Amino acid sequence: MGEDDGIEAALRLAARYGREDLPAAVRGAAEAARAALGRAGGRPDLDAGVIVAAAVCDALSRRGGRAMGARRIASEALAARRRRLIRRDFDGRNHLTLARRHGVSVRTVRRLVDPRAAKN
Repeated sequence: MGEDDGIEAALRLAARYGREDLPAAVRGAAEAARAALGRAGGRPDLDAGVIVAAAVCDALSRRGGRAMGARRIASEALAARRRRLIRRDFDGRNHLTLARRHGVSVRTVRRLVDPRAAKN
């Protein structure tokens, strides 16, 4: 099932069933998404898709689902950002500087910037 198939299925579900017909987990996730969007206040600098996805995942994880919670999402996003910044700022010799700046080991910096390390 592709991403578009999932979106179409979600749209059909929303059009066909009322809130009271949906499982409690889905109702809770929808409430969380609505609340998160409301608190965002229409800020153009925030991605509504990210807000909704994070709110839904968090709501489902709180109900015992297998979705990622907000803390795990934030942690993984922070790690991805750190990896991107290390790769961007690497000049070929500044392993130690980047390690100190980003709070990781020199070995971690080397693994991120050395294309051969990715294969191992």
